[in-house]
Amino acid sequence: MNKVDPAELFTKYPHIAKRITMIWGSPDCRELLLSLINDSRGGDRAGFSPEIAKIIFALLDKHDEMYPQFNKAAHIEVPFGFTQKKISTTRTVKENNGGWGIIHYAIIIFILILGVSAYKGYMFYLEFTASP
Repeated sequence: MNKVDPAELFTKYPHIAKRITMIWGSPDCRELLLSLINDSRGGDRAGFSPEIAKIIFALLDKHDEMYPQFNKAAHIEVPFGFTQKKISTTRTVKENNGGWGIIHYAIIIFILILGVSAYKGYMFYLEFTASP
């Protein structure tokens, strides 16, 4: 993972940076970082600039690297007989050729935005064609 300087986050959004600093190393910090990335306001959120989004993604990557136990998506439980065996899907950065970089997350967000836009366009089309 490339080093990212979080100074711009501290300058533009000191309240967010303070919250991240206060809860760093906890499951709540991971949840906060994810909530900053995801739109939970039904499309009303304006979003962050690409520079700030890159910092947030980098912080999430660093948090997951330092505290993988809080990343529930990185572990899959598979039953074998009467016991549970946990299979970790977390890989080291070396095994993962550098890990998930900002471009991977950007592609996922782009695909999600594209899907939501297509859905909204389809709904508009249905409404437009149903009107007299």
